Amino acid sequence: MAELTKSEQVAYDISAERTKKQAARNRGAADALNAAPPGAVERARARALGQVKTPVAPRASSPAKPTLSGRTIKHSSGMEVPEEIYDWPAERQRKFLELKAADLKKDSDDNAAMGMINQLLDLRDADRREIAALRTQMSTALTVVEGLQRR
Repeated sequence: MAELTKSEQVAYDISAERTKKQAARNRGAADALNAAPPGAVERARARALGQVKTPVAPRASSPAKPTLSGRTIKHSSGMEVPEEIYDWPAERQRKFLELKAADLKKDSDDNAAMGMINQLLDLRDADRREIAALRTQMSTALTVVEGLQRR
C-alpha cells in the first residue's frame, strides 16, 4: 500500500478521532437509556412526538432579577461594585462582596502563578544559553588540546 502524505495522515487521524468521540457519545447514550427508570424513555418519546398532552403548570414566580445600569462605584471595601448594590438586601450585598473578593483573589493567584512560571522559563532559557556557551568553550579547549598533543 502506498505511503500517506503528511496531510493525508493528519486528515486520517482527525477522522479517526471524530469516530472515536462519536462512539463514546453513543456508548454514553446507551448507558443513560439503560440506567433510566422503567417507562421513562417511552413517556419522554410520547411527549416529544406530541402524543401526550400535558397541562402546563404555572411556574412559581421567582423574584425579578434586577437589571444593572453598568455604572460602578467604589465600595468602602475598595472594590468596584455596581451602584445598585445599595438597593439589594444586606445578605445579598455580603454574598456579592464575598464572591467578588474570591474572584479578585483567584485572579491575583493566577497572576502570581503565571509570574512564577515566566520566571522559571526565563531561568531555563538562561541555563540553556549558559550550557551552549560552556559547550562552545569546551569545544575550543578540546581543539587547543588536540593541537598541542600533535606537536
